[in-house]
Amino acid sequence: MKIGKNKSFLIFIVVLLGYHLSFGQTITAESKELVLKFGFPELAIMDDLKYEDENGNKLLDADAACIISFSVKNSGKYPAKDVVIRPEELNGIKGIELPETVPVGEIRSGETKLVQIGMNSNLELGDGTASLVFYILEKGEERNLSVVFALGTASQLTETEI
Repeated sequence: MKIGKNKSFLIFIVVLLGYHLSFGQTITAESKELVLKFGFPELAIMDDLKYEDENGNKLLDADAACIISFSVKNSGKYPAKDVVIRPEELNGIKGIELPETVPVGEIRSGETKLVQIGMNSNLELGDGTASLVFYILEKGEERNLSVVFALGTASQLTETEI
């Protein structure tokens, strides 16, 4: 009989101990209000676009190179990461060679970065006006579009250049 009573007592202790371990480890604390802030950077191309060509005539000549430079500003509260510029010519003028993308990198809140885009033309350059647009992408997503930049082309080489 004593053994049966001890088994019952032992089972009672194990159950009580298990109850204490499973419920006794609950931690209670006061929590303060948690505010999650998230948003997007605000990227824009500034009004300082410059065009520099080899002979200074402000035209894109056949078989020539030029540089277009401008600043990109992040006026938002959040940093912009993995920023790239994707230039595009809208009028379909043949002979213009633009890079697919131009890496800019991270632009912190309030920061401005200078971007330089090299552009070439070949001997197939057509006459007309090239309309260039610069898309701003952050982490592969389009964030903004700059003002379209118009650039005259001169496809004919003069006799002095031949």
